[in-house]
Amino acid sequence: MQSVDRTNAKSRRNYLLLDLEDARYPVEDHERQSDFAPLSSIAERPFAMRDNVFITSRTDTSMKLDKDLVREILLAIEASDTTPDSWIDLTIESHCEDEVSYHVMLLHDAGFIVGKDLSEDSAFDWRPQRLTYRGHEFLDTVRDRDVWRLTKAGAEKAGGVSLAVMLEIGKAYGKQVLKDRLGIELP
Repeated sequence: MQSVDRTNAKSRRNYLLLDLEDARYPVEDHERQSDFAPLSSIAERPFAMRDNVFITSRTDTSMKLDKDLVREILLAIEASDTTPDSWIDLTIESHCEDEVSYHVMLLHDAGFIVGKDLSEDSAFDWRPQRLTYRGHEFLDTVRDRDVWRLTKAGAEKAGGVSLAVMLEIGKAYGKQVLKDRLGIELP
């Protein structure tokens, strides 16, 4: 077992990360080891939830902001053919549903998208509805791969920055790229 978070599991932001090989889940009393049963008795899929505790076989899932995933989510929302009043089902390759849901929640909190918590007792589920003006502005700024690469490098040199600061870095690099490509200088 890698870690057990016994804080309020109903917040759906506290994960129990287990290795499926030797994992055990709480049966009744969370404090006594003898009340844990083999995970194989409840889960055949990589992600499951039992007694309001999330269980996953991924050891690399974290609650860290993945800026590449942020950009991928924004691009997927923009490319969606759903109407702005519908919820969008997102699948982002190489990212689990919980990671995508977590980042949708963060983008909603940051004002980049309109999203909704559709979580139930059995799953953590945030879905996007549409981009906000701020989301469009961020995406338009970092859409170009060269600008995105320079923006990420600049953010890393600064020691990590917020999405709002990344937007400003992206704007500065965007102006530099425009000058290089078009020969014009923007104020």
